[in-house]
Amino acid sequence: MSATNLNNGRKSVFTFFLGILYFIIVSIFDYITGFEIATSIFYLFPITFYCKFYGLRGGIVASIFAAILWFLSEVLSNHVYSHPAIPFWNAFVRLGFFIIISVIYVRLEHEINQQRTLNSQLTEKNAEIMRLANIKSEFASMVSHELRTPLTAIKENLAIVYDGSLGPLTMEQKDFLETVKHNVDRLTRLINDILDFQRLTSGLMPFKFTLEDLNRLILGVTKNFCSVAEKKGIALKVELSSDIPQIEIDRDRMSQVLVNLIQNAIRYSDEGAIKIRTDTAGGEIHISVEDQGRGIAPEEMPKLFHSFQRLSSSETGGKQEGTGLGLAISKKIIEAHNGAIDVTSQLGEGSIFKVRLPHRV
Repeated sequence: MSATNLNNGRKSVFTFFLGILYFIIVSIFDYITGFEIATSIFYLFPITFYCKFYGLRGGIVASIFAAILWFLSEVLSNHVYSHPAIPFWNAFVRLGFFIIISVIYVRLEHEINQQRTLNSQLTEKNAEIMRLANIKSEFASMVSHELRTPLTAIKENLAIVYDGSLGPLTMEQKDFLETVKHNVDRLTRLINDILDFQRLTSGLMPFKFTLEDLNRLILGVTKNFCSVAEKKGIALKVELSSDIPQIEIDRDRMSQVLVNLIQNAIRYSDEGAIKIRTDTAGGEIHISVEDQGRGIAPEEMPKLFHSFQRLSSSETGGKQEGTGLGLAISKKIIEAHNGAIDVTSQLGEGSIFKVRLPHRV
């Protein structure tokens, strides 16, 4: 017999005799006090004690033993009953009560143990999910970083060839290089989006909050898109409220949000105008980007602001570029500023993306 089994056997014998001793003590006390004090309730302690160590069978045996002891103590106390069957009736009532308590206790303990096991399993699964998420995040960051190095070299060498430093180029050669440059720039943007999203999701994105003039920032960002919008025949209109106070923001990250919203408005518009507005309401600063483009169908709305979700080809004019991370990144950046971003849209009439920022971040 192993030392563990021997110890368990000793504990079992000890608990058994401890319960018997408790029964005897309660019975003696019940006998001494007589009918005046209903001490039979104290039998529940050894009964639950046996339930814990010996299960439901032990609890039922203890209940029968307790009912017999209680009956004997009542009979031996010489109490006069109005009918001789009353002690037997009381004993059976007590027995039923003790057994019900035993069943309830055992089932309750079983449920608690199941819940503990389930909680333990959930904790282990959550830990595993976190571990896998960290692996995924580290892998994405590693791959992205590894890709950026050769891309930087490609861009630099491409620029040297394109500007004619290695000899004159024909128009056809320049067209090919333009295509290469476009795809290199696109791949760079994709990698940057993935890195940004991973950092934002893991809470590792650094934010540097400074007091900024929001209107001036919007004017600076919008100016970069004037030529792009003009080529598509789209007018960029900026309507900025003079009541906008300075606000603590991360200038670079807020610029990233504005670039994404204006870029999307131009991309999904073929005519009309795009309006960039600021105003204040309800203790908030609002930035809205309104276009007169294709709009978004109701069934496509749930895809917005979710990672790696893109609108269907019918919404994008049949051309889909990017990872679908732009709005998801923008949402997380705005939330880091304690703000919110939402959209209203009508298919065929355009969309309005609105950023809401508190006066104080």
